[in-house]
Amino acid sequence: MSTARQNLLYGVTLLILLLVSIGVYLMGHNTPPAAHQDPTIAGAGNEATSQPPAFADINLKADSGRVAVIMFHNVVKERKVWFDCTIDEFKKDLDEIAADGFTVLSLDQLYNHLTKGDPVPPKSVVLTFDDNYQGFYDNALPLLRARKWPAAMFVHTAYVGSKTGYPKMTWDELKELHKEGLITIGAHTVTHPMNLKDLSLETQRKELEDSKKTIEEHLECEIPYMAYPDGSNDENTQAIAKDLGYKMSFTMEPTPAEGSPNILCVGRYEAKKFDKALQDQMDELDDVPIAVADIPLSKPAPVSCEAGEYDKTKLVLLRGGAAMSVLSSGRETVGDFVSENNAVAGINGTFFVMAAIASTDNRLIGPSRSEKPGDFMPDSDPFRLTKLVDRPMVLWGPTRFAVMPFQPGAMNQEQIFKSFMPDYTNAFLAGAWLVHDGVPRTEDEMRNYSSQDIQDTRKRVFFGVTKDGQFMCGASEGSITSETLAKAAAAAGVSEAVLLDSGFSASVVFDGQILVTGHSAIDNPSRPVPHAIVFLGDKGEKNIGDLKTVPAVLTPKSGAGGVDDEEQDRPVRHRRRHRRRSST
Repeated sequence: MSTARQNLLYGVTLLILLLVSIGVYLMGHNTPPAAHQDPTIAGAGNEATSQPPAFADINLKADSGRVAVIMFHNVVKERKVWFDCTIDEFKKDLDEIAADGFTVLSLDQLYNHLTKGDPVPPKSVVLTFDDNYQGFYDNALPLLRARKWPAAMFVHTAYVGSKTGYPKMTWDELKELHKEGLITIGAHTVTHPMNLKDLSLETQRKELEDSKKTIEEHLECEIPYMAYPDGSNDENTQAIAKDLGYKMSFTMEPTPAEGSPNILCVGRYEAKKFDKALQDQMDELDDVPIAVADIPLSKPAPVSCEAGEYDKTKLVLLRGGAAMSVLSSGRETVGDFVSENNAVAGINGTFFVMAAIASTDNRLIGPSRSEKPGDFMPDSDPFRLTKLVDRPMVLWGPTRFAVMPFQPGAMNQEQIFKSFMPDYTNAFLAGAWLVHDGVPRTEDEMRNYSSQDIQDTRKRVFFGVTKDGQFMCGASEGSITSETLAKAAAAAGVSEAVLLDSGFSASVVFDGQILVTGHSAIDNPSRPVPHAIVFLGDKGEKNIGDLKTVPAVLTPKSGAGGVDDEEQDRPVRHRRRHRRRSST
């Protein structure tokens, strides 16, 4: 090959390599176009520096309230389809809301409650309407205006002003509602597809984006809220909604708003379940501390031990120290837990799945995180989770201790705990909330939202904190009910206390000695458990009088104990008391 031809081929090769390099560079630096942002949103117009609105999910502080979101459709003189609500029915619902002392919240108030923990009245509802029916404007709106009660209307934009079938409101009427301020306008897709989540991601995005954009252009405001048609959504649908700037979205899952999985999947009760919505809320208000107990921890005092009588019940108590929960890879005695962690004292932990003594299963009931080994463990049994609603969830870190009613939808994942308490190190689900704000809870208050057979007599164990932020736990010397334990723990000075696993699991260890065992004889050790709470720090006073003790870290006797019905803990919900409707 001639030199000239070689040079030509060499030059062409270099040119090709250069073009390829430029192409690769441009592909790697090609930023996708920014999502649509309405010009009225703060920050729009400065594309070089503008950021999407901050996204906030459900905050654990919202567990201090209960809000029922009601979903209506059309309000008509005579029902034609099942989801119609007659004017008389709607009037009756509004009268009942007023008679029962409920407060009607706006979507903004609900959003701030769920994401910031803003307090709401104990009995609160949100009224929402789907599909932009003219019947809302003609029949429902005058009744809401008369009471000055807010509501929300979710609009499917392809049908605005339609007179086919049931007439729909016009853009002029929607502008009137928006300007008045009583009614919040939200999106409801463009065409109201029956199974939104089953559509292609591109089609889902178009439905959610175009409806939002259209309403924003007509009303000249941001539209941060939407409702999925027929509640159809999944993780992909929620991700698209979040990406498009929606802050809160609604489904048709009948649950209090605080029990929703996340802020883009907020539950609603269909209007036909209006009574159930109010009943569910009243039941919880009657039987659950609708509160988030959040107590600052003080500098740990030395770990002390005492035995005494409190409200006519003999208890062995541990006070002070830094509490640390530990999850074993199998089963151990509490003495083993204390020794392995160089702790001063320890007590058995919470309820576990497999009660058989021979088992080495370490799964706990409900989600948990133990400081050792440090991993968050969700509860993988969806059926069991539905039975754990409103049991006390306990978590703490170096500076705070908190208890709140458990909501399976949101609280079976770690992020909600990290958002609430970024430095938390320990969490578990307890059997019952025994003492709240220093007041012992009664059998009736605990029955519906607790482990099975909590009122059976057996050795009982509690864990909590005092009002001044010191850890405190203890066990009964004899067999008692949980209600009796609650009274005794409150008398001993605990401010917040929960029920730990009891019966054959009951065990208190201090300074290398077993002080309480799950059996009548102190030398018959409690069964091994997968979970325990140990107390680190300096050793304090020991005032146990003539209480008999034996050395800790004993090998359990073969066949001792058996299966305790409570520790099997097949969760059940008891029959509830029913709210009486007014006769008028």
